[in-house]
Amino acid sequence: MKRSGLQGKARNGILFLGRGILQQEKGSRMREKITFWMAVMGTISFFIGILFLSFEVTVFSDSEYGFLKKEYQKYNVQDDLEMEMPDIMFVTKEMMSYLKGEREELSAVTMIGGIEKEFFNEQDRFHMEEVQKLMLGVHDSQYLFLAAGVFLMAAAGLLGYGQKKNSANGMLAGIGLFLAITIAGIIFGALNFETLFRWFHLLLFDNDKWLFDPATDYMIRMLPEGLFMDIAFRIGLIFAAVAVVFLVLVLSWKIIVRRREDSGIYSSEK
Repeated sequence: MKRSGLQGKARNGILFLGRGILQQEKGSRMREKITFWMAVMGTISFFIGILFLSFEVTVFSDSEYGFLKKEYQKYNVQDDLEMEMPDIMFVTKEMMSYLKGEREELSAVTMIGGIEKEFFNEQDRFHMEEVQKLMLGVHDSQYLFLAAGVFLMAAAGLLGYGQKKNSANGMLAGIGLFLAITIAGIIFGALNFETLFRWFHLLLFDNDKWLFDPATDYMIRMLPEGLFMDIAFRIGLIFAAVAVVFLVLVLSWKIIVRRREDSGIYSSEK
């Protein structure tokens, strides 16, 4: 009887220990999954913020809009508008001030074909009011996306420290997704920017006020499609450069983690 009691206690102890090990393994696997997806979502949020910031840097970083001036010269905008470059830049600054929310009304009276007149018509104002709302939304949300991304990636890094499937895997998955989309967008835009441009407007606007007639609308003559293609390409380059730097940093971190695991500095099964 005494021996039987000891055997029962031993068996119960083994079962208890086994259940503890299984629960620990389940908890570890769950933590790995949470870590991975936190890192993925953090990276996606971070790069949405970077994309928005790339747009703002491209369009608004130069208060004199030297990039746009070069684009106007490239596409001979002054000839199409019958305007002098100083007048075109005056209109540009008024338009950009409006888009940044610094003007209540979109208006610019200037010399066109030797006659002083209003540059913008009612369709211009309607469409640019919608564009202004989008740009202000981008400006207001970019830092929220960046902050949320940094927070989630940092939390994933702390939660995943010491695991084989650490948060670097999730970050690599997130940046891989964004790089694939960026590269695909650049290639497609280079091959058929007109279609990409149309899809972009159909996605963002629920009307056809973005379709302008060059015969009657000065704004479309000042902002030809090629100019938007150059802006998109520049945004893509800035975004890709940040993505590559981020990728190098994450890969370096992953290599360091793996070397520490292999050397036993910390256990990979924690």
